[in-house]
Amino acid sequence: MPSLNEIIYNIKNIALKGKDSRTHDFSDRNIAYWAKIIRNDLVYKTLRSEDQINKQYEQDFGCLPLRKVDAANCNEIVWGENLMMITIPKLLDLPNNGGLTFFGLVDKVTRIHTSNTDNDLDNFSPYKRTGMRAIIIGQNVYVRGNNEVCFINVRGIADDPMIVSTCGSGGEVSCPDWDTNCYAIPSHLESYLYDNIFNRIIGITSRANGEVENKEKVGNGLL
Repeated sequence: MPSLNEIIYNIKNIALKGKDSRTHDFSDRNIAYWAKIIRNDLVYKTLRSEDQINKQYEQDFGCLPLRKVDAANCNEIVWGENLMMITIPKLLDLPNNGGLTFFGLVDKVTRIHTSNTDNDLDNFSPYKRTGMRAIIIGQNVYVRGNNEVCFINVRGIADDPMIVSTCGSGGEVSCPDWDTNCYAIPSHLESYLYDNIFNRIIGITSRANGEVENKEKVGNGLL
């Protein structure tokens, strides 16, 4: 997998045709944002046709600390029951929380069953042996059943792959290095990433800028 700066360099090298980058209207951060939205679109479309998630999309957010909160989790109301909570990084929006590939103990094997609703339909869950279950509400995950567990492991498909300093192995949610950290996209999709950036974004941007420039020339009597 390439680094983000390798992607940026490849885009610029083709788009600018050897010219100084200051002669163009997009920056490195522009390209980084385009790479993110195109990568997410490719991942979403690919996962719709695959039975299993390619591990090259998955990133390990490391061992994350849980914090104890009242069940109400409101400033003005106390329910009187404690549970554990964690706010996880924003994941790619996929059906049935598909962006969350693992939520469990730090042994990276024992899962904690997660769902969007708190109900009793999980009696036959294969993860029941942990005695724990988790409810997902947005980016907050509330864990019931064991208030002694202080850390959990989370793996998933991040909405922004550069929020994690490593991919494919345990890491920390931190500022990554654009030069050395890999960008979580399989190598076989890298060319599609470039094609989509050129065709869907840079091409449209260049045509729009050309139209504005021509209108300005017409207005100034140059055309």
